[in-house]
Amino acid sequence: MKFIIKTSTIITAIILLAGCATTANYEKILNSWLGAQENQLIDQWGVPARTYETGGIRYLEYDEQRQVYIPGTAPTYQTTCNYGICTTNSYG
Repeated sequence: MKFIIKTSTIITAIILLAGCATTANYEKILNSWLGAQENQLIDQWGVPARTYETGGIRYLEYDEQRQVYIPGTAPTYQTTCNYGICTTNSYG
């Protein structure tokens, strides 16, 4: 029974995290946790965001959010004059 609970927990974590993961390497890391003890997972990943139990199976849910600043580039300007009327457009 404990093996089923632990396996279900790991699979749930993999499914939840795989939604954010896009690389095969990340899935490989998640798959390496299949069959591991629950306390080992918590030691490495920290306390889960949520836990719940249903049908005798315990689920651990991990959630990660990040804020990233990506600087933009300064705009460039182009001025075009036609018949004495000039317009300036910015790009970037």
